[in-house]
Amino acid sequence: MKSPLCSYFLLGYLIFFTETFLTLNTSFAYRYPSHQNLFAPPEILVSKWIPDSERDYLDETTWDLDWNDKIDTEAIQVSGFGTHEYIISQHVAAILIECRAQYPVEWEFHNSHYVLEDLHGITMKTFRHSNNVLDSTGDTYSASLQISVESNKATGNYSCRSTQNEQLSQTVFIYWEGNSPPYLVLSGRVLEIDVKPGSTSAQIPCYVSNPTASVNLFKEIGGTFKETQKDIKFDPKSGFLMNFHNISDAIGRYRCVSGEDGDDEMDVVEAVIKLEEKGTCKEKECFNHQVSPGTSFYFDKNTDELVCCGKGGSGSTNKKQTRLHTLPCWHPSICRMYEPAMYLISGSNGKRSNNGSCVTEKIYPRDYGLVRCKGDGIDVITYVYTEFWTVEQEYLRAVFDWRQLNAQNMVHLMIHAHSPYYDNQMVTATCQTLHSYFSDGIKWGIKWSNGSVSHFDSILTTETNPDLHGIRSTYLRLSSTMVELHCYAPIWNSTKWVDKSLKLDLKPSKSPTILGELVEELTFSLNDTEKMLECVSTGEPPAKIKWLRNEHEVPRSMVIWNANGTSVLLFKTVTHQTHAVYSCVAMNVVGQAKKSFRIFVEDSSSSSWSTAFAVVVPILVILVIGIFGFLMWRMKVQKNVVDHLSRVVFRDTNNS
Repeated sequence: MKSPLCSYFLLGYLIFFTETFLTLNTSFAYRYPSHQNLFAPPEILVSKWIPDSERDYLDETTWDLDWNDKIDTEAIQVSGFGTHEYIISQHVAAILIECRAQYPVEWEFHNSHYVLEDLHGITMKTFRHSNNVLDSTGDTYSASLQISVESNKATGNYSCRSTQNEQLSQTVFIYWEGNSPPYLVLSGRVLEIDVKPGSTSAQIPCYVSNPTASVNLFKEIGGTFKETQKDIKFDPKSGFLMNFHNISDAIGRYRCVSGEDGDDEMDVVEAVIKLEEKGTCKEKECFNHQVSPGTSFYFDKNTDELVCCGKGGSGSTNKKQTRLHTLPCWHPSICRMYEPAMYLISGSNGKRSNNGSCVTEKIYPRDYGLVRCKGDGIDVITYVYTEFWTVEQEYLRAVFDWRQLNAQNMVHLMIHAHSPYYDNQMVTATCQTLHSYFSDGIKWGIKWSNGSVSHFDSILTTETNPDLHGIRSTYLRLSSTMVELHCYAPIWNSTKWVDKSLKLDLKPSKSPTILGELVEELTFSLNDTEKMLECVSTGEPPAKIKWLRNEHEVPRSMVIWNANGTSVLLFKTVTHQTHAVYSCVAMNVVGQAKKSFRIFVEDSSSSSWSTAFAVVVPILVILVIGIFGFLMWRMKVQKNVVDHLSRVVFRDTNNS
C-alpha cells in the first residue's frame, strides 16, 4: 500500500508535467535549480526576431545580427491555448527560439519529406550557464534554434529534448509562411505512399504553412479528379488521414488543392497510394553498410584526403561509378537533421583518380560533417571529425567516431603576445573550441603559486564578437605568482568540462632606459634627404616607442621603423617645418623613459653667401690696406727726393 506522502508526491508530479511550458516572452529568468527541475520538460519561447525588411542582411552562418527582442504579436502568434503552435507571418525573416532546462538539450526537426536544400537556413547552437565549474548543480543549459528560410519549407514539428533522456522533451509546431502562397508545404511534389497489407489508415501529408488555409482532397476516377467524401479528417499540421474502414477503395491517385480551381496561384500536391510490394524499401531502409574485399574507405594523412575506392579500375568492365559526397555541418544536431538526405544523394563532389575506381576529397583542420562513400562493393555513411592543427603536429588527425576524438585537441588556447611573458604585462588570451564537440559558455581559471585556482568569466576585448560561437577572449594582467592559465570548455551533450591549460613562465619586468644623451641638438640643412633620428631602448619586456613633435604625436605621414626596442624616425626631405623638438617615449608595463632631439634647419643658400662674404671681405681689407701702405710709401719716397733736390739746389746757389 502506498503512503499518503507518496500519493501526494505522485499527484504533484503529474500536475507539474501537465503545465504549459511554451510561452511568448522576451527573456529567461535564472531560477535556482531544484531536484524537480531535473525531471521537468524543457521550456521553449521565441526570444528574438528580424523583420522581412532586413532579409538582405541575413547570413545563415552568423549570429551577430541585429535581432529585435520586442516580439510583434501580429507577426508571431501563439495559436490556441496550450497547443504549442506558432504562426510566423511573412513579415518575419528570421526567428530565434530558445529552449532551456537543467540538463543539456538539443533541437530536432521532424519532417520526413524535406530535401537537403530545405534545411539551409536552419541552424542551432548550445550554451551552458554556470557559476562554478567545479559543481554543475546550479548549471542551466540552453539551445538556440535560428530559422531564416525564405520559403515555407521550415514549417513542421520542432522538438527540444534532453541529450541524455529522450523522454524529457517539449515539441512546438511552427507554421512558417515564408513566401506563401503556395501554402501547401510540399506543393509541386508527387509522393508515393506505400501501404502495407492489413493497414487500417494512411496519411497524405498535405500540411500547410498557415492553419487558416483551405485544402480540398480529390481522387482520380476515370481520368478525372473528383472531390472525395467529406468525412476524411484534415489536420493542417499533418494533412489528410485516410481511414480505410470508412473508404471502400483507398488505393489510387489523389490531389490536394489549396485555393479554388482556376486560381493562378493554386498550389497542388499529388500522392499515389499503393500496396507495398514485397522486398521494397525506401531511403534508410535500403541502406546496407558494405565494405567488400578489394574496396576501401580511409583518411590519407599524407595528403589530408578522404579516399573512397570501389572495385575495378580503368580496365574493369564494371560500370558502377565510385562516388564520394561530403556534407559539412554546423552542429551535431544539425548533422543528424541532414542525415536522411545522405540516403538520397547520388552525386559526388570528390576528385576522381586516374584509374577511375577511387575518389578523393581534401579536408581541413576543424572540419566536421557527413560523408558517403558508394561504389562497386562499398557503401559507407559516416561522420568525419578533424581536430585543431598546430605547428607541433606532423599530420592532421581525422576520425570517424566522436568517441575517438582527443578532447584536448579540440580546444586551442593562446596568448596574443610573443613569449617570454613578463610580470605585470597586459595580454589578451583567446580560447577557441570546435562546435562539433562543445557548447558555448567558456570559463577561465588561474592557478597560483600557492596551489589555489580562481575562476572568472571572459573580459571581452573590442575585437571579440560576443555572438561568435566557441571563441572567447579576455584581458589578463600577468603576475609573477601565476603558474597556469586555464580554459574550461563545456562538452555540448554532457555536464562535463574539458580543462585546457597553458603554463605561464613569467620573467621579472624592468623599466625601460634610453641609451645616449637624453637631450641632443642637431642641425639639418634645408632640402637634405633621408635624415633620421634613432632611439635605442632597453627594458623587459621590450619597450614600445612613441614619437612626439613639440609634445604632440608626429603626423601619420612620417615614416617610423620599430624593432626590438629600437625606433627610427625618418625625414624624407628636410623642410622649414622640420625645425622642432622631437621626443621618443619608450614605454613598457613598468614605466617609461624619454629622450629629446632639438632640430635646427639651416638654409644652404644663405650659408654659401655668408661663407663667401667671410672670405672676400678680409681679402679686400688687406688689399686696400696694402694699396694705402704702398701709396704712403711712394709719397714718402717722393718727398725725400724733393727734399734732397732742394738741398742740392740751395747748396749750388751759395757756392756761386
